[in-house]
Amino acid sequence: MGFSDAQYYEIVDRANEGQIAPRVRDIKTILDRHDPSGRIKIMEDEWGDWLREIDPSDTWLQQGTLMNAISAAEQLHVFMSHSDRVLMGGLAQSTNVIHSLFMTNSTSGGNELVKTPTFYVFKLFVPHHTGGAMWAPNSLASEMLGAGGRTLPVLSSGATVNSTGEVHVSLVNVDLEGSRNVTVTLESGETGYAVASAEVITGQAKDSFNGFGSAETVNIQPLDDSSYQACGKKVAITLPPKSVVMMRLAPLGASP
Repeated sequence: MGFSDAQYYEIVDRANEGQIAPRVRDIKTILDRHDPSGRIKIMEDEWGDWLREIDPSDTWLQQGTLMNAISAAEQLHVFMSHSDRVLMGGLAQSTNVIHSLFMTNSTSGGNELVKTPTFYVFKLFVPHHTGGAMWAPNSLASEMLGAGGRTLPVLSSGATVNSTGEVHVSLVNVDLEGSRNVTVTLESGETGYAVASAEVITGQAKDSFNGFGSAETVNIQPLDDSSYQACGKKVAITLPPKSVVMMRLAPLGASP
């Protein structure tokens, strides 16, 4: 906690084009050359943000913050976009250490548990791998953001379609200060789509976290109705600063 804006942008950039995305592409290029049939898969045995401990007496203990949620969504988007090769991605730890989903309070004998912001990204992304969901090929035109002494994509995205034809689109805006307007255009045999649900994860600060004995400050909330509008096969969305958004788009009906 208490990290600088530059440190924030370094982490979320490394989770995407600053480190993980080019590494996956490089490995995939080698595999495509030697295994064109796609038999060999990539298994990322551990991934996540390894940061400075919050307690010097426990060098593994880390507090999950909104930054970790955003970087998790960025990296999951990378894995999803290469799902033809990426078979498995194992988050480094489940509890208390290295980008975990949960925190327990050892001073109370481990009887208290909180869900980290990263947990809520995993919950938000559940539709991407349930209900017969399959990767929907998509392209994203993203502005490059100059921040923290580096240049990085301000947006990332992932899209899947399930067995009932619903499309789930997840979007990340890494900008700490500015919102971003995104237009999603769907290409399918449907006449159009309605927004069945729209949810967002964000927080007041880049290091907002869920603590013991207090109300959660980072979880899944409905995205304000004024932030999106559907028309035919287009959906206009305004992404809040430092946010992860999930849109569930339901088909209106198949075209003749």
